[in-house]
Amino acid sequence: MRARDGFATGALLLALASTLCARAEFHLGSGPNSWERFVVPDAGEAAGIYVVVDAAGNVLQEYPVRSVEEVGGGTFLAEYNYRGPDLPALEAGALQAIRVDPLVNLSRDSLLFARGGSIFHGHNTNAHPTEDLLRLIDGNPTTTRLILIAQNPLAAVPLIRGGVFWGAHASAVIVNLGAEMPINRVRVYPRLGRLDDAAAIAALEAPTPDPALFGETSFADNYLEWYEIAVTDNAAPIKERPGGGGSDRPGQGQFKRFSETTGYVDSSATDPNFKALIQTRENLDPVIDFRFPVRHERFVSVRPYIPERTWEMAEIEIYGEGHVRRSVYRSQILDFGQPMAWSKIRWTGDRPLGTQIKVRTRTGNTPQPDLFLRRTLSGKFQPIDLVAYQQNLTSDEVKRTTDLDNWSFWSATYDFAAGERVAGSPAAAWTDGTPLLSPGPSRYLQFEIVLLATRARTPRLDELSLLFSETLAAAELIGEIWPIAVDSFEPQLFTYVVKPILREGNRGFDRLEIFTGGPAAGVRSVRVGGEGVMERFPPEIQPDRIVVSFDRLVDPQQDSEKRIEVEFKARVLRFGSEFSGWVYDSREPELKQNITPGNATIRFVGDGLSVRTPTGGDLVQRLELRPEVFTPNGDGVNDAVFISFDLRDLTAVRPVEVQIWTLDGHPVRQLRPAATASGNFTHRWNGRDDAGRLARPGVYLVQVELDSDDGRKAAIGILSLAY
Repeated sequence: MRARDGFATGALLLALASTLCARAEFHLGSGPNSWERFVVPDAGEAAGIYVVVDAAGNVLQEYPVRSVEEVGGGTFLAEYNYRGPDLPALEAGALQAIRVDPLVNLSRDSLLFARGGSIFHGHNTNAHPTEDLLRLIDGNPTTTRLILIAQNPLAAVPLIRGGVFWGAHASAVIVNLGAEMPINRVRVYPRLGRLDDAAAIAALEAPTPDPALFGETSFADNYLEWYEIAVTDNAAPIKERPGGGGSDRPGQGQFKRFSETTGYVDSSATDPNFKALIQTRENLDPVIDFRFPVRHERFVSVRPYIPERTWEMAEIEIYGEGHVRRSVYRSQILDFGQPMAWSKIRWTGDRPLGTQIKVRTRTGNTPQPDLFLRRTLSGKFQPIDLVAYQQNLTSDEVKRTTDLDNWSFWSATYDFAAGERVAGSPAAAWTDGTPLLSPGPSRYLQFEIVLLATRARTPRLDELSLLFSETLAAAELIGEIWPIAVDSFEPQLFTYVVKPILREGNRGFDRLEIFTGGPAAGVRSVRVGGEGVMERFPPEIQPDRIVVSFDRLVDPQQDSEKRIEVEFKARVLRFGSEFSGWVYDSREPELKQNITPGNATIRFVGDGLSVRTPTGGDLVQRLELRPEVFTPNGDGVNDAVFISFDLRDLTAVRPVEVQIWTLDGHPVRQLRPAATASGNFTHRWNGRDDAGRLARPGVYLVQVELDSDDGRKAAIGILSLAY
């Protein structure tokens, strides 16, 4: 813990206890307000500090935030999505995607294992690397993997003869890069003699090895004559030992056609998980230097076709260029020492065209978010430790699951624009940022940052900050909505109920904020403890939420369990949409405490804040043009057309374009292309084209186009422009 200017004295801390302000902040990154860096410290070490501040942002007190290692590591889904430690680069304190140097061999053993990669035979994907395989990536061109063909392997029956598994002669060597990397080159060569093969060594394109590294004897005749080079990405279901060690991962134990168990099959077909980039039986060059357009791949296979002659590989080298497409920074579990009321999260960074930054959080009240379970003889699952789980990982008798009694699921991905720091606004005021979606009060928090780059551009995250309070607005806030299912996408009447549990020391609240995702169609009633309050406190309908006011609830004797009920009309455009809610004191509007789904009233049986919608249907709906005929002549009447539409059932932010076309297909105007999620949106067109000129009178097409996982979706409308 480090000293700060203006460190609180005992008297100042005593004064703090009697003030309204109870703000606390936690900062990471490289910005001017950051006090810690993006790091992953060892378990038990301080991950940083959080500070208690006054209304002007002056530091009054500071406390350590401890680091807790996540047992078992990151992802645990059974869909074979382990990626290895695909950490981003840390440049000048900021997070950004790793840039691959075209002169760095990505398969060199020291780099490969540090990245979580490995090397193995195609017929034994989860084995530790053997000595002969390690020779292929040790950077020493005098060591080799030699396959000595003593007889025609096509006539060798059975496969095992004299203790030699002949199938290995034709099986692939597979390099696991540890993460999807932007690769464009594979170089393979046998042992070359520095004298006999001086010309071949000199002809090696950069990076050129030092000729002194090569031996005296040439084995260039042992080159690969028939071979295949193939690749695959993270989607391949591979059972492996990452980094040459560690625990097995679920998946396929061997590759089809990379190891035949019924005899040798001279086939040009490769495993369906792999994409063959080159297959040849005409190679005459001892040095294979195969180049191809940049591909983002994780596994590279070099497979000799059924050999009839001795062959060897001294080195397999893999090169690439550009940024790693996907990098993940997952923090250790952060221990704040006591339950906190999480309020806001914000960040600073840069997202060049084509790049994204995804941030999500989860919170809990125990040091570990996951449970490891094993089935007993009675069929029930009982907790076990990580070691026992790993020993039985490939069995159906064990499973890993989130401890939902003590931890939340990962939050939805935050809208990056909503959480960005607003330049020029006072940092201490926290008028920027976005509500933290993970529930509280809770003691532990973890966040994950995913950087999605292009080959030429990387996003950058400079700073991430949290605003929270040590003093709770209420000990518990339980919320429930009804109904929990609707049968259309038209506005529906909902009842939102919040049950507060108040105890001595809670600071109380007089505002309730309900996230509706779009403008509510109206508020019918607001009741607190059964008493209507709308006449005294008119509700405020904002573009994506409702804010209702009432007399401050703070007295544990009078106000605890006094239900707040809000009836309102709203539309639900995404299946499982959650009507998140927060309460706060109007004197400290930035210190919000979120509402936990649960049984807030016996009148309803939903016990949740999520609403189900009909499935299926178009993602772009209800395209409306008002007016259908407009006259942009400057007279103040119908000078613009308003284009409104709904985007529904989107689980993530997607690129959306609104374009104006002539009937013969010529583009006229593109209106503010943006990335957005489900909701209702309205754009305005003033009748001018992209060059600022007034469009000619006539009939125009309006197209709203959306990029989705299933391709591009569009809705089209027609309007008329007249003068």
